[in-house]
Order: sequence, then structure tokens, then C-alpha cells
Amino acid sequence: MREAAILDSIGEQQLQEESEESDEPAAPIEILQSEPISHEQRLAQSDPAPDQLENSEDWIALFSHLPLEGMLKSICGQLSFRTRVGDEVAFDIDPSVSGVLSDKYQTKFAEILSAYLGQKLQVIIDSQNGANESPTARTTRLLAEALAEAEAQLLESSAAQILSEAFDAKLVPGSVNLK
Repeated sequence: MREAAILDSIGEQQLQEESEESDEPAAPIEILQSEPISHEQRLAQSDPAPDQLENSEDWIALFSHLPLEGMLKSICGQLSFRTRVGDEVAFDIDPSVSGVLSDKYQTKFAEILSAYLGQKLQVIIDSQNGANESPTARTTRLLAEALAEAEAQLLESSAAQILSEAFDAKLVPGSVNLK
């Protein structure tokens, strides 16, 4: 507590000295607070949504732009694109998560997808392991790859080499996280 008070008084003294050195009044410091953005929002801001749905890549890019919420968003994140023929779009959902899929969710998803793309679509969702990646699976895979790369870079760093040699230090698996 005493250290914080000393640091505060030093900081105030430095500010006072800096303002005395300049003839101009010190400009007020403005702190802007913003709400943290989610990974999906970041993707939506940086990646324009496709205006069509013809393949798995279109689906994964489109998913983050759809106005999905709650359970419907969770379910749709598990969908992998299979095919599109005319106005019929077929998706697969892993059987282990298909228990939460209902006609209500499927109908709501078809409405949102149709409205977003500006065309009436019929959505078919089958409970089977898809050949393509779902948005959730893609996000999970990319995160795992990024973590593995971060761990590799950390282990290759000169600081890690020094710690390893001097103290026989080891990286605890799973201890690295991305921020």
C-alpha cells in the first residue's frame, strides 16, 4: 500500500514538473472504453459475407454474418455444408449433437438464411458425419493450430533455451494461451 502511495506521488510530481516546463496547459487525457468484441464479430468486420451459398467455404464465411443467437447459433455452428441444388441446401450435423435439432430450429434457420441471401431456400439437415468442416470445427482446428505454433515459437525462443539449459525448465502442455 505504501509503495502505491509513493508511486502515485512520484507520478503526480512528474506530471507537475512536465506541466511547469511547458507554457501550454496540459491537454486532458481522454480514455475511451469499448466493449470487447467476440471472435465472430471480428470475423464479420474483416471478412465480407458471400452473397451466395454454393460450397463449404461459402457456408463457413457466411455463418459469422448471419443474425443467429443462442441455441440456434450453436446448432448452426455444428452444420457442415453438403450440397446445393437449386433452392435446396443440404447440411450434415454430427449425430452426437443432433439431439437438440428440432423442426422449429430448422425452420427458423431456413427463414434467416433465406432472408439473408434474399432468396427462398429449403434447408435439409441430416444427422450424419459430414465430409466438410463445420464453422465450429474450423474455429477449433484453427485455434489448435495457432496454439501449437505459439508453443513451437516459444520453445524455439532464446529465452526458453536459456531457461531450459540453466534450470532444466520445461513447457507445461496446455499452459500457452492466445490473447
